[in-house]
Amino acid sequence: MIEKKAAAYWKQGKKQQCRNYLTTYCEKNAVDVMASWRKLWEQLVVKYNDGYRIGPNGEKDQIGYPAKWLKAVGYENGHVRY
Repeated sequence: MIEKKAAAYWKQGKKQQCRNYLTTYCEKNAVDVMASWRKLWEQLVVKYNDGYRIGPNGEKDQIGYPAKWLKAVGYENGHVRY
């Protein structure tokens, strides 16, 4: 649909209108995608926080971190200095 409308503008010699139409579409699409990513990020941070999975009613389920990741970040022995 988007491409057809843009192509119609172009074929009618309305090149600037075509550019404006595509630019507006792309800008709106980019804003929508970024908003979706922000919403997903917020949901993940709230749900998986500090080694816990937080349920919809606030219940906590300790899931921890994979041993491979803990070793990679130098945390396989937990806090060793404060």
